[in-house]
Amino acid sequence: MSAALFRFRQFGALVRLGRPLFLTGGFVLYGLGAAIAVQAGACVSGAIDWRRFGWGQIAITATQLMTHYCNDYCDYDADRANTTPTRWSGGSRVLPAGELPRAVALVAALTLGLVALLATAQLVTRAGASPGAAVMLVLAIVLSWEYSAPPLRLHSTGWGELNTALVVTLLTPLIGFHLQADRLSALPVLAVLPLCCLQFAMLLAIELPDAAGDAACTPMPPPNRSTGPTSSPPSRSSRQLEVCLGRQPGCAAKTKRWSLKSGLTRRRPGKKRERAARR
Repeated sequence: MSAALFRFRQFGALVRLGRPLFLTGGFVLYGLGAAIAVQAGACVSGAIDWRRFGWGQIAITATQLMTHYCNDYCDYDADRANTTPTRWSGGSRVLPAGELPRAVALVAALTLGLVALLATAQLVTRAGASPGAAVMLVLAIVLSWEYSAPPLRLHSTGWGELNTALVVTLLTPLIGFHLQADRLSALPVLAVLPLCCLQFAMLLAIELPDAAGDAACTPMPPPNRSTGPTSSPPSRSSRQLEVCLGRQPGCAAKTKRWSLKSGLTRRRPGKKRERAARR
């Protein structure tokens, strides 16, 4: 009885590790793209193709779950250091609590990535989807994986929020539309553009509680002549701010590294000498 209860708890932990609450957005946005195709009369079959819709939904949901498991695996150290997690950020908290071995998340992520690729292949070979739809799905899989996984680790370079907003609220509806219409048009892009902006703003807001954990696990950047010693490494939110303002990460030798803690103004190195000369 105790062994069965232990396995049941492990299964529950595995489900929570995938954060199924966030799958709702994938269903809604993918369905929105298909609904736009139906409403616009763009469906190649005259009505919704349920075979394409089903395989596409499998690919989208598997990609989402792959991202969740991969994110918890790659962000393990940052999640352990994060003392201010919320229901929307800081990971599932399953791995830091020791409920499952860390390797389980990696195996689950790789398995789900394979499921997404197989569903994409089924769309082309069995459901008659165009190669363009397959390219969009593969692009979504790659960008989702590289959000937290090496070599790109987009969420640590300032591009993670933009990547997520584009994949979730733009690419997902476009895939739903393309699978039904076999083409793209401006209509679905215009329909979801406001959602992209809202998603981007939301991501910046919900990641602020992760700043302390990110800083604890981010290597301290070396001091240089233009910036001097840095009190703390920049968080994800501040790195995204650098990107939005045109200040690319790694360009500290030319411009001051902006961070939420160090302020947003550049100090002139000769300011004290100018004041002394005036006196």
